[in-house]
Amino acid sequence: MSARLVLVIGGQRAGKRRYARQIATLDQRVLVITTADAEHADQSTQPAASETVQPSDWQTINAPREIVESIAPMISQYDAVLLDSLASWSANLMRQGEGVDLVGEVDRLNRLISESAAT
Repeated sequence: MSARLVLVIGGQRAGKRRYARQIATLDQRVLVITTADAEHADQSTQPAASETVQPSDWQTINAPREIVESIAPMISQYDAVLLDSLASWSANLMRQGEGVDLVGEVDRLNRLISESAAT
């Protein structure tokens, strides 16, 4: 099976998560990365019941900021990685204040994905 990267985009409550989970269900080993930050009230830490339904063998981790560091040691163990959500992750990084290189962080994530897909 060749590696692939699928970016699912759309408006709020447009069904992105449901669609991404349907795609990921085609793969056997799935890692779900949530990016909600409990320190910020604008990010809901209680998803709707329909958003939490997933196969019991999927692993879920929460990484509000340090996604690359969190998944680098384990990414090769999975067939699919579902990042929920890029917008929350970006907001969390920007909240850290000056000196945060958002473009650099996205580039690091892209490199990690590209390198893992090549193996």
